[in-house]
Amino acid sequence: MFQLCCPVRNCTSHLEPRKTGLACAFGHHFDRAREGYWSLIQPQDRKSVKAGDSDAAVLARHRWLTSGHANQLMRFLSPLADAAASNTGSEHPRIVDLGCGEGSFGPALFNEFADSFCGIDLSKRALRFAARGWAGATWVLANADRTLPIADTSVDCVVSLFGRRPASEISRIAKPGARCIIAVPAEDDL
Repeated sequence: MFQLCCPVRNCTSHLEPRKTGLACAFGHHFDRAREGYWSLIQPQDRKSVKAGDSDAAVLARHRWLTSGHANQLMRFLSPLADAAASNTGSEHPRIVDLGCGEGSFGPALFNEFADSFCGIDLSKRALRFAARGWAGATWVLANADRTLPIADTSVDCVVSLFGRRPASEISRIAKPGARCIIAVPAEDDL
């Protein structure tokens, strides 16, 4: 499992697996949703009651992606992902996908690294799809515009494909020499 940090304000302790979930040394505890993702969102991190993409948007994007409309993009990004993963010198490069959505891009680009891959999104519906589709990866409900539940200088590759790009957080979590793979949507995206 991808190593996460406690999201409680002013507590950045590592979260360790316990019988009933994840906990930090200071007793903060987080349960795993029955769908397979970790909810690490804090009340102050929600901008609205229905945060993240709407269910309709998630379902539409899922249909669009599973229809193969992003296959050409995946073929283009695949060599970049391979280079980013092999650049680390580690068998288990730590990869974070910010705004991972329903999780199609992670297994398409980093399938052999499920144990060191973490997808972060603000949509519960999207994370349900992600966790069902690639159970070996770590999926986290969190707000990428706030402090990410990831230790400083611990990530080898940050991915943001049409998602959030919080520059200060990316800079904080990236190891020296880390790679970023970023795709920005055009005005007429989808």
